[in-house]
Amino acid sequence: MCHSCLSPYLNFAKSSDSLTLTGTVPVLAGFNGGKVLLNIGTYSNAFMLDVKGHVKTDTAQGKFSIKSVKGAVPTQTSKFTIKITDSLEAALLPYGLVNNTVKNVSVSIPVTLSFVGAIEQSTLTEHYTATKGKTGKTSK
Repeated sequence: MCHSCLSPYLNFAKSSDSLTLTGTVPVLAGFNGGKVLLNIGTYSNAFMLDVKGHVKTDTAQGKFSIKSVKGAVPTQTSKFTIKITDSLEAALLPYGLVNNTVKNVSVSIPVTLSFVGAIEQSTLTEHYTATKGKTGKTSK
C-alpha cells in the first residue's frame, strides 16, 4: 500500500475528530465489493465497499477508484480516499498526538488496511502541531 497522506484533525474542545487517508492499493481482477478493515494507531473501523468501491456509514465515507473494462474489473492499482469522523483522540495519543501545545513534532502512526482479503501495512511519519484544549493536526 502506498499512502500519500494521513491527515488527522483532533478537536479537543468538542471531541469531534476526523481524519483522511489517501493512497493506492492493489485491486484483484473480478472485484465485486467487499469488506475493508482500517486500523490507524489503536483505532479500528470495518466497513463494506459496494461494487463501485464506495462506502458511506455514520463514521466512514470514501471511494476506491475501481475501473472496469466492458463490465469486468481487471487487476489494477486503485487510488482511494477514506474520511473517518469519530472519536480518535485516545487511539492516537500513544503515537504522540497529545492535547498539549506543541509545534512540528515528528510522530509515527501505524496504518493497516485489510482490503478485500489483502493486508497492507505501513508506518506513516507526519509532523504534529497542536494547541492545548483546542485542536491538533498533522502535516507532511
